[in-house]
Amino acid sequence: MNLDLESAKKVLKIFGIITLILGVLGLLLGILMVTGGNAVAGSQQAAADAEIQKGTIIFMGLGIVTIVSGIISIIDGFCSIKASKDSKYGLVAMIFAVIGLLSQLYSGIRTISNGSTWSGILSIIAGLAVNGCMVYAANLVRLDYMNSKG
Repeated sequence: MNLDLESAKKVLKIFGIITLILGVLGLLLGILMVTGGNAVAGSQQAAADAEIQKGTIIFMGLGIVTIVSGIISIIDGFCSIKASKDSKYGLVAMIFAVIGLLSQLYSGIRTISNGSTWSGILSIIAGLAVNGCMVYAANLVRLDYMNSKG
């Protein structure tokens, strides 16, 4: 893949907007998971059944992880959008794009190790491709800024 600076900035802007939207959705989903888990934990049935308690704790834990992931995606999206407008944010955008790539890789390994369908595998590949493009584009923007400084 060979991008010029303007194309790299367009990639960052488009994927930044998508990442921002998905981050907000992830944040909302995480909040719903924690809230729902908390509601179940407060029920009389949960107090009497250890399996429900264990499932509720796991569900709330996944909700917290989803909230953190959503926040990171929101920051990644904002940084990518900022870098698409001003090259001085290229390094920050690249750092968050690498974090997103590593997160996607970890999620993919976990999904495949738990047994995944073809649609799950294609989703992982798409996520890795998007994050890989963001890393590459952010690096081009970062290099442009470094070259223009001196």
